[in-house]
Amino acid sequence: MNIRLNDGSIRTTAGFAAHLSARLSAALDRFADRVDDVIVSIRDVNGQRHGPADHRCVIAATVRGVGPVRVEHRADSFYGATDHAIGKLKRAVAHRVDRTRKK
Repeated sequence: MNIRLNDGSIRTTAGFAAHLSARLSAALDRFADRVDDVIVSIRDVNGQRHGPADHRCVIAATVRGVGPVRVEHRADSFYGATDHAIGKLKRAVAHRVDRTRKK
């Protein structure tokens, strides 16, 4: 599974990248043989202004036999946004794979 982080102008740390990689690997372990690419994009929606849920995480995964799966989550921090988006991705991939198996 190839994981890419698009952080634009946001400065992320090696610790954040390691956290992201570990969480994605654990969440998608069951589907590791089917997931080819995962692209994680994070953005600060409000820029310099602070407000509720101003950090956005979009995750797009290419899943063999299923196609692309895309999820998004906004939260007060990048860790919160990515953690919730990863949970959504895990559920979305499981749902799509299960639907494909039933056909």
